[in-house]
Amino acid sequence: MSSVTSTSPERSNSTIDRTEVDDETRPSPSIEERSISTGRSFVLTGSRQSSQPSLVNDSVQPDSINVPKARKRKKNARSEVWQHFEIFKDPQYNAWAYCSLCKSEVYYTDTMSTGMLTRHLRKHHREEYDNLLASEVKKKREKEKAGVAEQPNITTFVKYSPSYDNCLLDFMVQTYQPIGICEHPTYRALCQSLNVKAPIHGREKVQRLITKEVIDIRAGVAAALKGMYFSATTDAWTANNNVNYTTCTVHFIDKKTWILHHFALGIFKKTGTSKAEDVVEYCRNIWRSVDLQYKNCTAIVTDTEATMCKAGRLFIRASSQEGGSTHWHGCVDHILELITKIAMKDYEGSEGTMAAARALVGHFSSSSQAEQRLLNLQPAGSRAVKCIQDVATRWWSTFSMCERLLRLKPYFALMEAEGNLDCNLTNDQWRIVAVTCEVLQPFMFAQKTLEGECYVTNSMVPYILYKIRTLIQDARDSPTVTVQAANLLRRMANAFEVHWGSGEPGTVATEHLTEGPNRRPRGIPIRTLLASLLDPRFKCGVGLAIQDKEYLWTYLLQQMIAVERELRAARATLLQNENEPPPPPPQQQQQQQRERGAFHNMFQDLNEYREAMERGQRDARNRNNNDTEADEHERAQAELTMYKAEPILALTKDDGSYNNPLEWWKYNAKRFPLLSELASRYLCIPATSAPSERVFSSAGLTIAQDRSRLDPALANELVFLHESGPALKRFRASQGIF
Repeated sequence: MSSVTSTSPERSNSTIDRTEVDDETRPSPSIEERSISTGRSFVLTGSRQSSQPSLVNDSVQPDSINVPKARKRKKNARSEVWQHFEIFKDPQYNAWAYCSLCKSEVYYTDTMSTGMLTRHLRKHHREEYDNLLASEVKKKREKEKAGVAEQPNITTFVKYSPSYDNCLLDFMVQTYQPIGICEHPTYRALCQSLNVKAPIHGREKVQRLITKEVIDIRAGVAAALKGMYFSATTDAWTANNNVNYTTCTVHFIDKKTWILHHFALGIFKKTGTSKAEDVVEYCRNIWRSVDLQYKNCTAIVTDTEATMCKAGRLFIRASSQEGGSTHWHGCVDHILELITKIAMKDYEGSEGTMAAARALVGHFSSSSQAEQRLLNLQPAGSRAVKCIQDVATRWWSTFSMCERLLRLKPYFALMEAEGNLDCNLTNDQWRIVAVTCEVLQPFMFAQKTLEGECYVTNSMVPYILYKIRTLIQDARDSPTVTVQAANLLRRMANAFEVHWGSGEPGTVATEHLTEGPNRRPRGIPIRTLLASLLDPRFKCGVGLAIQDKEYLWTYLLQQMIAVERELRAARATLLQNENEPPPPPPQQQQQQQRERGAFHNMFQDLNEYREAMERGQRDARNRNNNDTEADEHERAQAELTMYKAEPILALTKDDGSYNNPLEWWKYNAKRFPLLSELASRYLCIPATSAPSERVFSSAGLTIAQDRSRLDPALANELVFLHESGPALKRFRASQGIF
């Protein structure tokens, strides 16, 4: 039988290879290499090959080499990778190992390095590979916790900077660099220009570092979220390579510091159709990666597309089955956008203004010369601006287009007078553009304010919606309103009522019990209304009728009683654990006590007295925890009355910035223990699903056009590190951990 000799083709050093698949695509293998990977025309003979197979193909089919079946476990193996591999007893096949997972032979070079075995696990057995790295990270963390560190030799210390690996990962992840940059000669020349002994990392090393860092960060995120009540957002997205992904973000308030934190849990590849059941299952699987449960989830926020509305009902059902009380909230900005889209279309009396405005914008976007003339006409002292095109999927883009057109109106008139513009708007159309801009401005302000994720937004929703409703009604009833503006306001008011309810007294607090389009609950979610009462800036309930406020305060009182029972049950469980008798002393300890003799028993009275005192204290605590319902209601009512009597916190500071309600709760949590517990649960709910949108913005930069073959697992790791790495640092810094 003939043997095949192959060599790996050299990688071109002229440009960075930014096309990545699995660990980033290698050059196409030669004919000999393809024969190796398929297991055809290659038989390992008894003599050692003069030229071994390419490292690009690290595994072959079981029948591709003619080797004896006798195998054994490797003795004294220090690497845990050997738990998945065996070696052949025949010494002439020392360069091969047998994978017990896929029953195939793996070539791992004459030097018997485990690097090729690890690479085989990463490519073909990802779960085992992740478990292997997780074990390494755990051992390292345990050594650091115990203060045990291996003493590196001087050669290792000189060659490898302790912080180089972290800096390299930060550079690649935060600037969206391809993994292959570490092998590019110009990058290596840069490193060696700073230190000739700078470490040289290849793709394999960098990918291993990335996976280890992901495992470490994920463990840190799970530890930060342990026992916390949280809210979540989720959404789906299609990358430029037509691969579907889903993501999930979590938001919580740390009651030690009263700081709002958020983590993005990564992006995960979707398969099959996008059904509501799939959305729920994907989200649940993402939660499992950081040990999250429904019982601690207060609300899930998604957009209001029909599939997501159905998913919201399934979320509620799944949470109820697991003993939770999760609510579903539709994205407020998405619902407001459904209303503002009315202004994007021409309506009765609009004289085709929107179509004419888009034609005017299109004239400049399609002609670079016309756009340059427009820029040249603007004063040199100010920043020259271009036209803005509205996009149906971009929030407040119609307002931005109208506002920019009004700003550039004088220059359009100059170009028209010069004969360089023949599609300018008429005077009536300009008046309609001005009216549209004025009507859309409060919507733009609301959407822009509510899409934040670093400050409390949920409690703002009731007041903002009340102001928008009032502005629409006042403008519609104004005696100076034009016919065109009245038509637009009437259509928007009708749409506003369809989604948010009539706003009549006595309906605001209960509107969420009815359904609107796509079976989405109408009105304002109950936990959003409660959040406004728990925000010291909005607790006065401006815009709510007396009967609505009475309903909400009563509902909040019931929630406080439920929280007190929950906390009391937790304390009872803790006391029960304390009351459990200690385990009997081991036999050796009993023998030592007998050998001490009767002299030491004279102090037994002291031990009995101490134990009796401890039993009495535990019994007293148990009696305090067995209060009646009347006592619960009385304490909760007293706390609520005292909170309602507190002065209202100003909305803004002297410098115009918003006051932070969490700062108020930080200093008053001990005075209002039940209300502060509810505040930590409801104020962390985001008003919109914008956090998930931001994750996909980062994913779009990671899976760029020139990295369209990036492996989804690697893309998930890169996005997770980009989003949650800095977030975990901020959380640890707030805890005083550096």
